[in-house]
Amino acid sequence: MEYNMAKQLSNESISHWLERRLLLILAICLVCINLAAQTNRDRNLDLAIIATQPDTLIALGEPFTPKCTIANYGSSTVTAYTTMNIFRGSIMIESWPGFNTNSLNVGQELEVSFPDFYPNMGNTYYRFEFTIDAFPLIDDNPSNNGGYSIANVWSVPRQKVLMELASGIYGDVFDDSYGAILAVNALDQEHITVLNHQSFPPYDCDASLWRREYYNITDYPTAVFDGTCIVDSASTSSSLLPYYNPALDQCRATTSPVELQLYGSSIGNIWDFQIRINRIALLDTLDWRLFVAVRENNLPISWMGLNQLDKVTRYLLPDQYGLPVEINPGSPQYLDYDFMLLFEDYVYSNNCDLVAWLQDPLTKRVIQAQSRSLISLPQPPVSNDEQYTPALADLKLWPNPVHDSASYRYYSKAPGKLITQVFNLRGQVILSTEDDVQTGMIQRQLSLSELETFGTGVYFIRISSNGEQATKRFIYLK
Repeated sequence: MEYNMAKQLSNESISHWLERRLLLILAICLVCINLAAQTNRDRNLDLAIIATQPDTLIALGEPFTPKCTIANYGSSTVTAYTTMNIFRGSIMIESWPGFNTNSLNVGQELEVSFPDFYPNMGNTYYRFEFTIDAFPLIDDNPSNNGGYSIANVWSVPRQKVLMELASGIYGDVFDDSYGAILAVNALDQEHITVLNHQSFPPYDCDASLWRREYYNITDYPTAVFDGTCIVDSASTSSSLLPYYNPALDQCRATTSPVELQLYGSSIGNIWDFQIRINRIALLDTLDWRLFVAVRENNLPISWMGLNQLDKVTRYLLPDQYGLPVEINPGSPQYLDYDFMLLFEDYVYSNNCDLVAWLQDPLTKRVIQAQSRSLISLPQPPVSNDEQYTPALADLKLWPNPVHDSASYRYYSKAPGKLITQVFNLRGQVILSTEDDVQTGMIQRQLSLSELETFGTGVYFIRISSNGEQATKRFIYLK
C-alpha cells in the first residue's frame, strides 16, 4: 500500500512538473511570437514577387524551367522562402514548398529557378503559381506575395500561316516591291495565306491602311508572318523567296489550340459569313481578336512587266480592332461568329477569297489562320445540339422595316449581361447598349435615331448574352 501511495504521489508530481514545463514553453512561444511581430513591425517587412515568365508555348515532353523574380522592399535584410505549385488546368500536380531559400538585402531583386518540368499531356495548359514568405515573420504587404505564369501545350497543326505584305505598285519608290510580289506568287500556297496590303492607288483601301498602322509599317515592302516574324528585305530584280521561306517554315512549326472553319452565303452583293472556332485544347482565360478579310485576285496592272495582281486586301471585318473573343475553361467547344458585308460593284466576288485569323492583341501573334475562295464556301451547318450552335433562342424584332425605334424579344436562359449592337453592311458598329437581364422572356425597345446619319438601308441587330449570340437583319427607312 505504501508503495502504491508513493507511486501515485510520484505520478502526480511528474504530471504537475509536465504541466509547468508546458506552460513555460507556451509562454516562451508567445514571447517569441510577440518579439517576431514587434521585429516585423520595426523592420517594415515587404517581400514581393515582381515578375514571372510571360505566357509561353512549350512542347510535350520537353523540359521547361519555371522562374520568377523576387524582391525585398522592406527595411532590413530577411530570409525569404519561395514556393511553387504546378496545376494542370485546375488540378494541382506538383508542389515545391519553400524550395528556394534566399537571404535578400534591402532593395535586392533576384531571379529564382525551380526544377525542370516535363509536360506529359498535350492540348492543355499548366499554371505555375509562386508565393514568397519569411515565416514566422508576417509580411506587411501580402498583396504582392504571389504571382503565376502559364505554359500551354498545344498540338493542333497550323491550318495556314498568315503573311501580310505591305507593298505598292506606283512609282519608283515601290519598285523594290517587285521581288516581294514574285516571292508571294512562288510561295507554297497549301500552307500560307497572303494579304497584299497595297499602299497606293488604284488598290489601296482602308483595310490595307489599318493593317499597316497595326504593325507601324513605314518601309516598303515589309512582310509580316503570323504577326511577329518581320522580313523587310527588298529587291527590284529578283524574288525574295529565299528570305520568305525560312520565316514560313518557322511559323509552320508552331502549334495552335483551335481550328477555324469558314462558311458563307450570298444574296446579290450581300454576303453572310460565319466563322466557327473549334476549341480543341483546354485553355486558360484568353482574350483574343478575330479578324476577317476579303482579298481579290486577277486584278489588272501594268507594272515592271507584270499584268496581274493577286491576293489584294479589299475589306476587313469588323474593323481595325477585330472582334473580341474570350475563351476560358468553361467555353463551349464551338464558338460561332457572324459577319455581313455589302460588296461594291467594282469588287468581283467570284475572284475573292475569305481569310480569317485569331490574333493576340498584346503580342500580335497569330494563333490560327484559314482561307477559302468565296465560291467554295459551304453553308453554315445546322444542328439541334445547343453546344454545337450557341445562339440565343427565339429572337424577334418588329416592326420591320423600322423608322424611329424597334422592339425585340428573346428568351434568356440565365441571368447575365445583355449586349445589343447595331451594324451596317460594312460590319461597322453604329450603336451599342448594355443591360442586366434575368432568366425568362426579355423584351426591350431600341431607339434608332442615330441611324438618320447613315440613311435608309439594310442593318443588323446582334444581341449577346452568356457567351451566346443571335443576329437579325432589318431595313431602316429614314
